[in-house]
Amino acid sequence: MNGAAPGRRGGGLGVTMVELLVVLAIIAILALIATGTYTNSVTRARITAAFVEIHQMEMACERYRLDVGQYPPSSSGTLIPPASPALDQDSTGLRCGYMTLCLLHSLNGNAVHPLDPRWRGPYLEVDREQLGLISGQAIDAGTPLPQIQMLDPWGTPYRYLRFDNYAAMGGTWRPATDPFSVTETFYNVNTIQIVSNGPNGVTLPAPQTGLESDDVTNFTRGGSNLVGGVNGLPTPVVTPLPRRPTPPPARPN
Repeated sequence: MNGAAPGRRGGGLGVTMVELLVVLAIIAILALIATGTYTNSVTRARITAAFVEIHQMEMACERYRLDVGQYPPSSSGTLIPPASPALDQDSTGLRCGYMTLCLLHSLNGNAVHPLDPRWRGPYLEVDREQLGLISGQAIDAGTPLPQIQMLDPWGTPYRYLRFDNYAAMGGTWRPATDPFSVTETFYNVNTIQIVSNGPNGVTLPAPQTGLESDDVTNFTRGGSNLVGGVNGLPTPVVTPLPRRPTPPPARPN
């Protein structure tokens, strides 16, 4: 009598087609789980990086203001002083070319002989990979200096506006539910607004730019709901100081 198990030929230790398909299905499921976990980890890391970069730009703009007397100009353009006294800022507040130029090389593009002698930059340290065109493509020797952008971790230029350009260039309004919206129309009413469009690369039109759930900004928590913590940064662990021991009661005389 042949002792081979049903479905197997010749009593060998091979596997049936059904068993092979089950194994392949399990491998595919595990691969999907691993891919999803990796993708989520990369997204969270990039959101955190965007919050850090925005904070660094904000602090750099503050140092620039303390030295020069005002924040860098808004938007991007093609003209720089002294060749052109007037800047040709894009009226839609497109990206951050002038800010990038001011922080890295001064407004005239010459860090050796800056336009304003009070300039003490550069105020940021950036890698070449963090700079690009409005389209996100790489820069070259022929790129107009105010067109060079700081790119977010997804390769999209940050959007930067100075407070005196909010009304003309589409600054972001506080929502009507905000108790301060009655007296302060815009976020960061006396400073600057910096926006990353986040993982999906798009945002809402003005005056709601930066208010999409995955956007990363210097005026809302935005994408922090995807990474946890405050402003997308891990919540610090505070170690309590040891308590002083209670002194023993004085002995009665």
